[in-house]
Amino acid sequence: MHSLLVDVENNAPREEAAFRKVEDDKIRDRCNFKKVCDFVFSDADKDWYKNYFIALAPKLEVGGCFTAHNASNSGMEGIRKFLDYVKGVPNFKTTIDTTGRAGISISYKIAEN
Repeated sequence: MHSLLVDVENNAPREEAAFRKVEDDKIRDRCNFKKVCDFVFSDADKDWYKNYFIALAPKLEVGGCFTAHNASNSGMEGIRKFLDYVKGVPNFKTTIDTTGRAGISISYKIAEN
């Protein structure tokens, strides 16, 4: 298994206004790596959690998981949209761990598309 750690500080646009203008294809290009990974932890721009998931989910191997921090904060529009989306993806099983105050969503890939 391979894991990928993306350093958001160095590898993603940090100016939110500029980032919002990036088209989905460019997000996918930024996440265009050849290796399959087994774990993703997202704690980046909350409004883009859904886009990160869409870009990276195909790169996860079956049995891998996509996790996202602050999942208990469903009052934030971006997190709410992300959670609504991932809970409806049929080849992922999503739970939310509320052990910590912020919560972490854990989406296991149970099958290929």
